[in-house]
Amino acid sequence: MGGSDNEIPGAQNSGVVSSSSPQEKKSNVFNHHFSGYSIWIEPCTHDAKHILEEMKGLETLLCNGEKNKNEVHYSFMPHCTVLYNFDPSELEKLSDETMMVGNIENDVNRDQRVEDVGRKMLLECLDIYRSKEASTSSNRSSSSSSTTTTTSSIELIPTDFYFFPYPKEADGGKGFGCVIPLLMLECTTQLETLHSAVKQVFPKDERHANEGSRFIPHMALSYAPESYEDELRRYTEDVLKVDEKKQILLNKMKGSYLSLWSTEGQLKDWRPIVKVSI
Repeated sequence: MGGSDNEIPGAQNSGVVSSSSPQEKKSNVFNHHFSGYSIWIEPCTHDAKHILEEMKGLETLLCNGEKNKNEVHYSFMPHCTVLYNFDPSELEKLSDETMMVGNIENDVNRDQRVEDVGRKMLLECLDIYRSKEASTSSNRSSSSSSTTTTTSSIELIPTDFYFFPYPKEADGGKGFGCVIPLLMLECTTQLETLHSAVKQVFPKDERHANEGSRFIPHMALSYAPESYEDELRRYTEDVLKVDEKKQILLNKMKGSYLSLWSTEGQLKDWRPIVKVSI
């Protein structure tokens, strides 16, 4: 991964200083409230089994550590975020039905309606992606004497480990107030094409609404309290990057699902709305 520790991969402003001031007391609790809906690529569970084990080990460290006296939920599914934090009401506008606030029956209808609309939009993203991939493949074939195999599959290819402090003051106060060990992913043509398709179909999100904003694919291994900054920085640099046994985490994975998640509230509040097979 190119760039210094002061860059924010995938954040709105890549040049914002992200390290906390040495004089500031770092929080031993991670209680950030996330926002909106998000689109993820979820890897094949079998391919990601070693990543899941690593994430579980980090979760155990955070839950059992002396610095963390509060019962906090750290679990989440491994994923590559395609869009983060777009307004949930934008999906409701795409339905002809109306919702009466406070009516339980209509609340149920609302959830089903959002799921149905979300599924339709995810499938539309994949249709656009496959059409663009087929066109690109056809162009390659016509300019080459060799036969090109067309595939709509998505590969998630880790390239490096990266330690990312993300204090609350970063990105104009939109930071998560935590430190994050990351797997950086290769920004393949397929990922860029799918990201473009998703942006075309779904509402504008927090990270990519501005013209010229970069898509930097990555996979978080943990969201940890800022008091773990030194410990997890050393772990990233001295263990993840050095230990040969950890290199298995850099194995490529198949992207199995394109999914719509509610990422409102804390980690424990995240919930899948709908997912479709890639």
